[in-house]
Formats: sequence, C-alpha cells, structure tokens
Amino acid sequence: MCFKSKKPGAEIIAGPHDVMDAGRILMIKDPVGATIALWQGSAHKGCKRVEELNTPYWYELATRDTKVSKDFYCFLLGWQSETKPMDNMQYTLFLVNGKPIAGMLEMTNEWPVDIPPHWMIYFAVENCNTAIKKVKELGGQVLSAILKVLYFR
Repeated sequence: MCFKSKKPGAEIIAGPHDVMDAGRILMIKDPVGATIALWQGSAHKGCKRVEELNTPYWYELATRDTKVSKDFYCFLLGWQSETKPMDNMQYTLFLVNGKPIAGMLEMTNEWPVDIPPHWMIYFAVENCNTAIKKVKELGGQVLSAILKVLYFR
C-alpha cells in the first residue's frame, strides 16, 4: 500500500508543452533524482503493443530511497504497490487494477555512487544470448548479462 503524501516533491525540468498535435509532455525529476516524462496523448496515444518481441516489456525504477519513490509514484499516478522478497532483496511491484505494470529496486551500497536513480526499460527478445552477440557486433557494451526471464504478468 502507498502513503498518500500532500507534497509530491518533484522538480519540473521542462513543460508542459505541446508536441505538435501528438500530445503534451512534461519532464520531471522525482524526489530522489530519477527523470521521467509524463505524456498526455492526443493524435499519438502511445504504445499499444504489449507482450510482443522487440517491444518494451517491463519498466523498473532503481532508487536509493524506495519509501520516498513508492509514495511519490503512488500519489502522482494513483498506482498501488506490493513489496515482496526476491533474490536476497525486497522488490516492489507497482500495480494498476491489481496488475503489475512496473517494478522498483533499491540501489544498495554495491551500486557506484556516481550512478543516479533512474528508470530502466526492458525489451522482450527471443534469445538473450543472440541479443548479446548482436550488441557486441554493433559496438555496444553488455553491462549485465542476467540470462533469466522474470514474468510478473
């Protein structure tokens, strides 16, 4: 469950402003420093493709203060939350109508201090090993090669 704060505590970076006839955008920095854009669709409503290969599949916030982050996003977006133990840590699921739509993990002391809180987007791929090979061929760098799939749906 989320605490309903009266002071969300975000910093507006840009906007809100129109993006042609596509919609309106607002760029913010949340209370712990992660940046995110809020979108109000008009001609462009947003992504409709879900659970398909090569499309965004999961969204995850890495934060140094899970309580502040949880309170903020639940207050701002009306999300519910559920925290569960997972792989020697506590993992928070953000839910809409009881369905998980994003997750959150705490950045522990193992994370370098120069890495700020941030949102990560996971893309569904057919084979992680094949994707790793292609990343390297294209000049990219593999930062973490955890070759397992977690399904929350």
